[in-house]
Amino acid sequence: MSSEWKQRCAEEWGLQSAPFPDSVDWKFVYEAQPFNRNLLKNPSPYAVSHDSASGEGESSSGPPRRPLCIPGFIEGDFSDWTTSTENIASDTSKIPKGAIVCATSKYSWHTLEQLVDLKAEGLWEALLDEFRPEILIQDWYEENGQCVNLPAPGPAAGRGQNECDR
Repeated sequence: MSSEWKQRCAEEWGLQSAPFPDSVDWKFVYEAQPFNRNLLKNPSPYAVSHDSASGEGESSSGPPRRPLCIPGFIEGDFSDWTTSTENIASDTSKIPKGAIVCATSKYSWHTLEQLVDLKAEGLWEALLDEFRPEILIQDWYEENGQCVNLPAPGPAAGRGQNECDR
């Protein structure tokens, strides 16, 4: 039975020079379909994708995602991701002593990490060690400028209101 699954894998994926040891669970490998697919879980946490030009990604399962909004924090569906944010200090070295500073720019560096267990995704040790297939992992991010400061409506408009707060 295992040889039947092994043969299916060899025929469908065309890995002629790849090792196909008998010790591998070929049914699991075949059902995992480890080739020609994205190995990331939730590769589009910002709700954008290669196919969406509007800034709203399409999800094949689960609830629809909200559009990207970064008014001082980042929104999105970050399940399956480890996230961290590092605030970057503003350069105040060129501000003269005694000057009154009303506002400074605030920047931060947001990182996303995801561990991909290649064996759990259907690849086998001998393939990785001996054949060394090309592995492409791709996420998708688009800075769409969706959150901008706009004047607040009405005669008392003093400061801008963030579009995402409406």
